[in-house]
Amino acid sequence: MAFGGVTYSSPVENGNSGGSVNASNVADFFGVNAVRFPDLPGSTQEVVEASAIIRGSNQLLIDRDATEVAFKALPLGDFRIIHLAVHGIANASFPDRAALVLGTSPNSGEDGLVQVREIRGLSLTPNW
Repeated sequence: MAFGGVTYSSPVENGNSGGSVNASNVADFFGVNAVRFPDLPGSTQEVVEASAIIRGSNQLLIDRDATEVAFKALPLGDFRIIHLAVHGIANASFPDRAALVLGTSPNSGEDGLVQVREIRGLSLTPNW
């Protein structure tokens, strides 16, 4: 399973407008002000090419389909490899809030951040 080409065209948190990612606003990432992430131009090609060399069935979620909601809805234990070509964020003061930054879905109630505490709750036990 692979995620890539996430559309980061809008800020991650609650649709608030934000600036570019830099050292001064990453510390405030979990606060009221949102951070705008740049798109990762090679990430779609990365996951497409990676999936081409892996035998067996695979699933690609790219562009606007690469959302937190879609990720959490998958039977993750069915996949031997999960490849995410996405931004990540960490904060030494709040290590459990480190997150992978996926896309958002309108009206989903999800913020696009798959945080460590959420990953712990996912069913990652292999089903194979």
